[in-house]
Amino acid sequence: MATQIAHPSLPIGQDAGFQKNTQPAWKGKEKAKAKQLHATAEDDSDGQNGPGLSSSSNKKKLITNGEDGGGEIEEVQRSDEELDTETEEEDDDPFASSGSSDSEAPPDEDEATVAARKQAKRDRKKTETDEQRNARRQATKARRDLQDERQVAETANAGIVGYMEARKERKPPSERPQEVEKIWRSLYPILKTWWKEGGKEIPKSHMRSIDAAQSKIKKYCETLINTPEQVEATHRYHREWPLEEKKIRSANAGVSDEQLEPILTKAERNFRQTIGMKDYSKDGEDTLADLQHKYGFPYELLHGQIHTMGKELTTVKELTKDKFLKTKIEDLEEALRNTSSRKQVQRLEKKLATTRKLREENDKKTTAFLRGVLLFMESLSDLGITPTSVISSTAMREFNLFLQSSDQHQELYQKLSQELEKPTLEQVESWELVANPVYELVETMRNRDGMITDEQIKTAKGQMRLVKTQNYKLQLVNENSGFDADMNSVPVSILNDMMDQWQAGNSDTVDANLERLLDQLRTKEPAKDVLKSLETRIAPANSARLEATANPKRFEAILHPKTPIASGVPKVPEMAGSGNSTRSVSTPPIPSRDVMEKDLLDMDIDSMSLDNDRIKSFTYDNGETEFGTLVATRASLSENPRFHRFIVNAGVGEEKWEFFQVIRGSDLGPGGAESMPEDKEIKFDLRDRKKNLKAHPLCEVGPCVVMSRAEGYVCRAGTKPRQPDTYIRVTYTGLDTADWLSKTEFIQLAGKRYAERKLASLVPAYYQREKYFAACKAQKRHPKTKMPLTAEDLENYPWLFPEEDRLSYSYGEVDEEEETANSSLTRNFGDISTSEAFSKARKPLPGYNTHKNDLKEETDEDL
Repeated sequence: MATQIAHPSLPIGQDAGFQKNTQPAWKGKEKAKAKQLHATAEDDSDGQNGPGLSSSSNKKKLITNGEDGGGEIEEVQRSDEELDTETEEEDDDPFASSGSSDSEAPPDEDEATVAARKQAKRDRKKTETDEQRNARRQATKARRDLQDERQVAETANAGIVGYMEARKERKPPSERPQEVEKIWRSLYPILKTWWKEGGKEIPKSHMRSIDAAQSKIKKYCETLINTPEQVEATHRYHREWPLEEKKIRSANAGVSDEQLEPILTKAERNFRQTIGMKDYSKDGEDTLADLQHKYGFPYELLHGQIHTMGKELTTVKELTKDKFLKTKIEDLEEALRNTSSRKQVQRLEKKLATTRKLREENDKKTTAFLRGVLLFMESLSDLGITPTSVISSTAMREFNLFLQSSDQHQELYQKLSQELEKPTLEQVESWELVANPVYELVETMRNRDGMITDEQIKTAKGQMRLVKTQNYKLQLVNENSGFDADMNSVPVSILNDMMDQWQAGNSDTVDANLERLLDQLRTKEPAKDVLKSLETRIAPANSARLEATANPKRFEAILHPKTPIASGVPKVPEMAGSGNSTRSVSTPPIPSRDVMEKDLLDMDIDSMSLDNDRIKSFTYDNGETEFGTLVATRASLSENPRFHRFIVNAGVGEEKWEFFQVIRGSDLGPGGAESMPEDKEIKFDLRDRKKNLKAHPLCEVGPCVVMSRAEGYVCRAGTKPRQPDTYIRVTYTGLDTADWLSKTEFIQLAGKRYAERKLASLVPAYYQREKYFAACKAQKRHPKTKMPLTAEDLENYPWLFPEEDRLSYSYGEVDEEEETANSSLTRNFGDISTSEAFSKARKPLPGYNTHKNDLKEETDEDL
């Protein structure tokens, strides 16, 4: 669109002279004189020249008729020359208007008001002095500057309000298929190089990689559209529909084409539905173009944003420091207050105004940059991209240095750092593993009692080796995830310096390095537990489970996550061993010890019984746990068994009454995770299994087991929470072994569409089974027989009992006179004694003395 330039309107009769200069000279002189008269006299209608006749028309008539207007015309010409001089001066200054011009007048102003305003303007110009005129022009300029600032602010505020309203309507990004996500992640390292190049064009080598990735995404989208069923339906459509169309036309031979068209359209739609052929555009589903737009990598958008952010970052780095400008302004203001010389005051005022203006411009640039950073972060969040995946470590370091250079940036820095420095699950797990070694190492070096012994040096070196080994593994995981290798890593270099100085006997240097270590740990989110232990000199807990009691809010968040487990799935109570590393255990109220002596005398001790206050530790043998029988082991990245995941059968053994759960090694008692059989560990080789699928095809899929999200998982702002971890049992024809595969592995083995169809029925079935077993446990009934649980059940299936009931049985000696085959066994639950649950004689509880009773074994049928 061409730019339109608004030219000032020409006086009456002057257009022809500009368009075609063919008039004689005398005509041009008359026109020039008319122009001078028109400049002021066209608005002068004081009524002295007769009703309805303006002075300008009267003067033009005098000139046209050649009449000498005498002194009247000369006087008008003299006043017009004076006003023209002012007009030329005002033309040089765009702010010379008095503010009474038509551009600033109300649009609904009547003619009388306009005439009065213009007359007042002319009268003022005749009497005002140069100082008054300059003051008026400065006031007009200031007023218009203020109006412009208000307009800019209103426009910016309107944009921010619109942005915030649109931000409320934002939805979390839809989860990309695994195949597409893998392609996207392969391009993230390329994006990191764009920060240092800073070019406006994407390098050709990068474009080749991007084009190849987009081609892969297109092929994947084609597989979603061109499924085998749709390909077969399309072939059938082209093969059979022409014959069907011919039959319809023959049956409606006398019908016109206009009447026949809706009949054919309806028949074609019914035929497509019959053969299962989709018309994606008509059926409201994503077409190939829609899928490509949905899953295509937005490289142009990201390149533009990265180029802009890199350029703005370079610009704000070169700005004068705000602290320096603030100090300079304060010094100038102080000098201005202490100066009496007029010239010196003018010079200082000019410098002060320039410095203030520079600071305001810097503030605007900084604000625009930081706002752009926020928008960039939210843009990445909308795309489902982790900021650390596409921001180079150099750019992030420069950005952090810029934020820390001024106090006014710290509040925003806190908000951004939560997004930029959020620890990953692997980093949290690594710090849990090194917490005790780091604490013991530092405590060893803090000990100043006597000489340093060889045993202490040997212990310290062993602890240091553990820290270095785990830190090296963390660095590898960071690099494989696309992060900086040292992101949230252990400050090994400081620990090395501390050890060297400790062995040399320099205690002061050790203390100084300890302060450095604490300062470094304060900047790392996953190291907060280690920092706390070093500051309080209390050993850290081995897992976050022990920390839950000290942090009730976090404990409650782990037990009851805000995000639902699955859509359309009923929410069931948490069960022991259901995958949570922390479980809610009902704690009986602690009775008050402040009892009066009168109450003790009145207490009925005959009706009271003493509860068992000894809890027998569970014996882990042959994969038996208090949560079920071990079925499979999913090893963690670390070699610590307490981080392994164990799949156990919490049912009663028979296939129909199986119920599988996932527990962590940290849920078991001391030595429990280490004693689990190693032959149960799942070692799945996708390539080998796919190669042998023809010889050993899938035999049976299911059941599945769903566990809650891993501890420490925090959903990033604006992103969709990840789905809970799911494991599926898969058996193969001709093989006795069964694989417990993760959801990802199952999709890779069987295909996405096949896996999703199976999981759509397996997951709801698991939740229904979990709900049933939870109800049986709460009601203390056998899942198969639905009868009350017995002592035999406690011996064979202890996991069927609520935990507080399982731990409250009496294991003491039983009076041999009372031990008979028909006697009922008593269980103690708090201060209530019950025996109805054991109305039938069963095997006695473990620990009862039965060596004097030679009772024969009786079955349920005999009883």
